Amino acid sequence: MRAQPPRLNGCTRGATRELFEFDTSTLALDLDVARSVVSHFRVSKKDAEGIIENSRGVVRQWRTIADRLGLHAGEKARMAAAFRLAE
Repeated sequence: MRAQPPRLNGCTRGATRELFEFDTSTLALDLDVARSVVSHFRVSKKDAEGIIENSRGVVRQWRTIADRLGLHAGEKARMAAAFRLAE
């Protein structure tokens, strides 16, 4: 009998590696990769889309929060790329 790969929180180690693959040209997490492995985490595609949209909704508020904290325009400009997937 062939040994099964180790499981981490209900997912295979390989699935975890796939989920966190980076696009080397932008160093950004690829949401398409995350979507492609949702079944490894026992998450339905519908639930995954809900999680992504909820996360985007929270992250979209970053400019409002930055304004409240008094960040200068230059600081916000440097941060903007980190939040581009949410906008």
